[in-house]
Amino acid sequence: MEFNLISDVPGDNVASVLDEPSYGFSLLWMKHTAGSLFDGGIDVGFQPLSGLDTTFTVDVGGEAREADLVLRNQLAHAHYVLRTTLFPTKKVQPYAEVFGGIRGAFLGTTLRIEGQSAREIDTQIPGTDFNFSYGYAGGVRLQLGERTCLNVRYAQMLHFEGDDAIEIIDMSDLVVDGDGNVTVGATETVELPEIAVRVGLAIQLGKGAKDGR
Repeated sequence: MEFNLISDVPGDNVASVLDEPSYGFSLLWMKHTAGSLFDGGIDVGFQPLSGLDTTFTVDVGGEAREADLVLRNQLAHAHYVLRTTLFPTKKVQPYAEVFGGIRGAFLGTTLRIEGQSAREIDTQIPGTDFNFSYGYAGGVRLQLGERTCLNVRYAQMLHFEGDDAIEIIDMSDLVVDGDGNVTVGATETVELPEIAVRVGLAIQLGKGAKDGR
């Protein structure tokens, strides 16, 4: 199992990760079969694309109370991964991957009203757009202990023609009324980044801990 800090690069090169930082998290579960050239697993993750945090006053039973509204456009993916690893029992373990699945965005929004902290009010605004995606990746794992590895990975994301763009909510075109109701205006088209990088920790569970895969 791997826990990773990820960035689907917003620009066209890896350096843009530092110029326009936007990070998320991923979880990869992979099963190794003894004697097999490839290991298969499921990789899921998310990363914020844009958001809005605002504070306003609402009327609760004739009493004015402060409310906080948080909205996030989230980039998300779920891929099936095939990986082959060189030198899986060595300290340094280069690997290559191919993967396929879905990738896109969803919108989540949370409303919290003063005095109601024990009862969080959640409102989901329609804003989900997912397309098929696939690609390839290369990386290296550095053995830290018997059951842990440092993981660094670079991936090239590919899509069918027309599937590399998604519709997300335009955060600059939202209206929030005095009751906390949110009205969505325009949407905007965002091209899915072609490059994804990640750094994380791999943890070997169960038997075969000395086999880095």
